[in-house]
Amino acid sequence: MKVWLAGLLVVGMLMAAPEAGAEVAQIQTVNTVSVVGVGHLPLPVAATAAEAASVYHQALVQAVADGLLKARLLAAATSATVVSIAAISEDGKHLECKNAAGETAPYKGAEPDSGSAVLPIVAVEPTLPAKSAKPAHHKARKSRKQIARKTRRIIAKKAENAAVSCELTSEVALIYDLEVPR
Repeated sequence: MKVWLAGLLVVGMLMAAPEAGAEVAQIQTVNTVSVVGVGHLPLPVAATAAEAASVYHQALVQAVADGLLKARLLAAATSATVVSIAAISEDGKHLECKNAAGETAPYKGAEPDSGSAVLPIVAVEPTLPAKSAKPAHHKARKSRKQIARKTRRIIAKKAENAAVSCELTSEVALIYDLEVPR
């Protein structure tokens, strides 16, 4: 767990003993606490883009709440109080799926958007040749045996997906300002 306390950092100190009449160096303190909040939520194995984005956003909110709790615990341990947020940074996401046996399984849904850079889209008007009229083509009807086989495959696929559980983990790095009693 990446949690560190940066409170009361000494920026300048006088290394040699002060001589008579010499001024003592000023000690400047930075009163902050840095934490990493973590959010964990289940995600359907074949989530749509909207479902994946919703779960990821909820995990981000959960990670911020976790970070604030950690900051308050650390501040209380040093007799300080969390005052405000100084900085926040999305540290990313991790997606892990396991089957009923506990083995790693593939995720089959849409990836949640985690703020990655998107290339600009350039619109180009296509110049396709004109299509010639084709004679109407009628599809052959599927037999009951073909329909039953396809139905069995769909049911087996749904059962396979139901046996897989996925968890989305998001991390947020936070820096909070502290108020330290004098």
